Amino acid sequence: MTAISTVALSVQIGLRFVGIWPNASYALFFRGVWILTTGIVQTFQYWWIIIHLGTDDMSHLMDGLSVTMEYSVMFLKLIILWLNSRINCRSIFYDILATMAADWREAAISEIHTMRNKANLSRHFSNVIIGLHSAAAFSYGIGVLVSHSNDYNIDGDKTPAREFTLKLQLPFESDKSPRYELVMCLEFCHQLASSAMTGVLNSLIVTLSISTQDSDTIDSSSLMKAIVFYMAATVEAFIFCFCGEYLSAKVGMHKRDSHI
Repeated sequence: MTAISTVALSVQIGLRFVGIWPNASYALFFRGVWILTTGIVQTFQYWWIIIHLGTDDMSHLMDGLSVTMEYSVMFLKLIILWLNSRINCRSIFYDILATMAADWREAAISEIHTMRNKANLSRHFSNVIIGLHSAAAFSYGIGVLVSHSNDYNIDGDKTPAREFTLKLQLPFESDKSPRYELVMCLEFCHQLASSAMTGVLNSLIVTLSISTQDSDTIDSSSLMKAIVFYMAATVEAFIFCFCGEYLSAKVGMHKRDSHI
């Protein structure tokens, strides 16, 4: 068994799509796409935050700020990995994988069973973490659509007050069809991909922590506590996002009723 087999297939695919996995095809292309798209999204996100800093609707501002900071952290992780995963030359990340492979080759027969259990554990936890991030992003996007589907502008013209999954200050009008549907679809897909990538990067940390022989000092109970805490934090963030969207919808209803 090699070290590569200890990394979940979902993590391998994710790392290939950001140009980090060793000897991945079109690594420069994928890196360029992520840098371009995420850079554009982050620019419009921070532009939106600067414009809305003086708003009275704090829940709306915090909603946009939380997603923006999540994007920034994810992008920073990618930059660090890119700098340590240089193409066509030996990199720190490649050395880590090579060391893991050497540990597996040099492992005694009596240790194989334990190392296989660790490999299976890391793959299961990786899939759970990526699934949680993806489900949270998907639920958030659907929640935005549902909570604002019946909202209307306060000017009484019966024009839907359309909301987006990402708070972006776009340089063009995007409230009317079909431009709204196009922007909404692109935002939803990019947010879903970014959330899944955050799960991939976090799963990579778990895999690198478990898949070494020195990790014998980490027992299963300690690892389970860490994973449970991680899951609880993810669920808590989802609850706060859901409550924020619900309160925003209620505020919109009150504003609409006050102008009838």
